[in-house]
Formats: sequence, C-alpha cells, structure tokens
Amino acid sequence: MSPRRLLNAPFEGLNFVLRLAVGRGFLPRKTAPLPVISVGNITMGGTGKTPLVEALARTLLELGAKPAVLTRGYRRQGTSTLVLQGDPGPAWRQAGDEPSLLAKRLAKVPVVVDANRLRAARQALSLGATHALLDDGFQHWPLARHLDLVVVDAKDPLGRGTWRREGPWALRFASRIVCVGEAADQESARQILSCYHPLPPFAVTAKPQGFFWENRLQPLSKLCGQKLFAFAGIAQPTRFFQALAQAGAELLGQVAFPDHHPYTREQLQALLTQARRHSALPITTGKDAVRLPPDLARQVAVLEISLAPQEEPFTNLLKPVLGIR
Repeated sequence: MSPRRLLNAPFEGLNFVLRLAVGRGFLPRKTAPLPVISVGNITMGGTGKTPLVEALARTLLELGAKPAVLTRGYRRQGTSTLVLQGDPGPAWRQAGDEPSLLAKRLAKVPVVVDANRLRAARQALSLGATHALLDDGFQHWPLARHLDLVVVDAKDPLGRGTWRREGPWALRFASRIVCVGEAADQESARQILSCYHPLPPFAVTAKPQGFFWENRLQPLSKLCGQKLFAFAGIAQPTRFFQALAQAGAELLGQVAFPDHHPYTREQLQALLTQARRHSALPITTGKDAVRLPPDLARQVAVLEISLAPQEEPFTNLLKPVLGIR
C-alpha cells in the first residue's frame, strides 16, 4: 500500500462506517420538501462537480423547472444562511468561491449557502424552487436525496492517484456515475467502473468555450498563437494549463496555487507585472476569477469551460426526478 493510501485509510474508514450506519438505519436521514439531486465524488476534489451542477441547473431551466443550488460554502467566512443570485462581488469570502461562481454564472438560479442543507432546502422552497441541486453531497449524511450522482475522472476513475474520501466500493451507492474526460479515456474507464456499478457511466467532456476579455466572451480560436501568462488555484491546475496549450496558446509562464487560494492585491499585482514582462495576456479560471481583487480583476482574462455530454443528453440523468420514462 502506498504512503498516500496509508495516510488516507482512516478517513476512508470513517466514511465507510458512516455509510454503513446510514444504510442500516442507525443514522437516519431527513427528507427535504422538494426533490434533491446530489452531485459529489469519492476524491477530495478536482473531478468537475461544479461544472456538472451548472450543466444540470441549465438543463432544469430549459425543461421549465426552477432549480436552486444548496451548498455549504467550503472555507467561507461566517455561518449565517446566505442566498446568492448574480455576481456576489467581494462577498465571495462570506459565501465561498464555488457558490459565488455558480451564482455569477447562473443568474436565474438562487444559490443557498448553509451548512445545514435541510434548512437550505426549505429556504429554496420558499424562493419558489422545484428542485434542489446538492453540491458536494455524496458524503453529506443528514439529508436524503432522490438522485445521487458521483463524478469521476476518466483517467483515474477510482482516484488511485489522489486523496480520497471513500474507496471505490462506495460507487455502488451512486444512482449514476458521471465520467469526465476525453473519448479516448472513456472506454477504459467504463471497463474499470463496470466492476463497481451496474449502469454504464454517463460520459462527458470538459470543453473550453472561449475566454472572457474586455467585457465579452471571445472565441476560443483567438487563443491560437496568443502569448499567455496563466495562473490558477484549483485542485488540478495542470488541466487548465493543458487546455490552454491544446487551444494553441503560447504559455510563457504558469503559476499554480493551492486550491481555493485567496489572492491578495499584492499577489495579483505581482502576477500582472510578470505577465507584462513576458508581453503576455494574464489568464485564469472562472473559480479563481471570483477570488481576485475586483478593481484588478478586469485586467485578467478568464477561460470559460463547460461540460458537454458525449452520448446521452443531460435529461437522461435527471429522468428519476422529472417523471420521464
């Protein structure tokens, strides 16, 4: 067993006990007053939960439903219930970066931030929501859900190369596994996952859609040959850098920070100075962008990435909560 797995074993073991307790009724769950769709994973992050929540919210809106997002707001300051809708600006510290990003990108969807997800669900219902998307909910034991979606990386579907919350055995409790990756990696992932779940994984690809610069979305083609200075504080920054390189950009500098890194004014100014020295356009991720000092953020381009289904529409994932046969 690798050192990582040895260190990770107690955490996986704790969640194993908790899942057994839930399954046998020793740890009862409370039911929300509206259908709950959980999006989670078995690893510590970096699989694509937030883009999937966004994609499902957009699908629900297209179907005429009124979704709301329920989230605890990881590493946020404060404990009071917050409801975000639209760009939160500097308030991201009180809400968390991922809730702030979702609120910014989903202007018609309320994002309810509360560690007590049952209370958040009741708040969502009072706001007119018909469905609740439980962000990062696979290990949220107190709240029952109607649909449990688990996101995995096609290149490492069992999370062997990263820190895990639960072992692969937990995948059997998912309603469906969502596998994020290129088509070339999906078949091997499908074979591996077939040992843990009876349904084939729902295959999606993370695709750059363009980049925000000068107050508008620029086409991805404009990155071809563009000199860039890239920086990111996310769980898998190398994927961001690779996406830029695959778009044909010339990466003259790249800086990786820890996940959820809060940028200070001095740090961003230093990054902008480095970009100017290289005569390069500074660029970051959407999740990083909400953590930038607002008055300097307009000087940084933001790569726009979304999930695209490979074989089935997102509607297929949502059928159990839509009454569709």
